[in-house]
Amino acid sequence: MNTRKPTDRPEHGKQYVLCGKPGQKSIANGNTWQESEVKTCKQCGTPLDLVDDIDYESGSWVELYYCENCDTYSPVKPLTDTRTT
Repeated sequence: MNTRKPTDRPEHGKQYVLCGKPGQKSIANGNTWQESEVKTCKQCGTPLDLVDDIDYESGSWVELYYCENCDTYSPVKPLTDTRTT
């Protein structure tokens, strides 16, 4: 069953993960185009690797990405939190 919203479409010029391993956000795993967008480093433009999802003291979920080229970590807050604790 397709659970994606009809307004969820890929945007021109962006890269998306089409198929991924179990648990990885991808179109084939049922995630939205927005959730499956490839995140890139703001400093060098290199695609980032998702390191972990972190529950900060505030209770909000933040995705932590790593740039191998710059050797830096970048937290990215998801637009919606669909998790339950």
